[in-house]
Amino acid sequence: MKSEILSLFPTPIQRSQYFLDLTDSLDYIDTIEYRSNDTNQQSVDTFILNSDPFKKIKKFIDCRLLEYANNILATNHKLNITQSWINRSASGGSHKIHNHPNSIVSGVFYLQLENDMPQISFYKDVVSQFHLSQKYITDFTTDYFSLLAESGTLLLFPSHLKHAVPQNKSTKERISLSFNTFCSESLGNIEGLTYLPL
Repeated sequence: MKSEILSLFPTPIQRSQYFLDLTDSLDYIDTIEYRSNDTNQQSVDTFILNSDPFKKIKKFIDCRLLEYANNILATNHKLNITQSWINRSASGGSHKIHNHPNSIVSGVFYLQLENDMPQISFYKDVVSQFHLSQKYITDFTTDYFSLLAESGTLLLFPSHLKHAVPQNKSTKERISLSFNTFCSESLGNIEGLTYLPL
């Protein structure tokens, strides 16, 4: 029998592209208040997707979340956006490695991301106990992976997945919208002792 490589327990990240104009949303985020968050600015409003200028983007995100729930999680549970906020990274800004607690699926939507700006990096959740010398890096040996995106790209990923953004060496601002989700219906089942009433 010929050898084969099986990729078990893959980490699902869904990438989608929004093709409508982002001008109204970009104009709006210049009018709102921000607070410093390490080397970035974060909107004080952490429910930004409820704002009128984001109505079309929210509809797009809700549709993609439904796809993720149906096709990847294989569930009838609806993923509802719980919080959403704007991140602005000026030249020199970065995002340290983090994940998103109290969320099932998280997402990032890029409002302004150009070719010379850093891409998001996702990190492997299981760390190898041994460090072998490697002839080259593969999908099975790498500790992180940078995922290409552009303005209008939406990335959906499991909230436990650690991620970061390297330093912005561009002279322009890197602007993204992040959000978390959870279900509104009870989870698990009583017989299986996994019941979580909501």
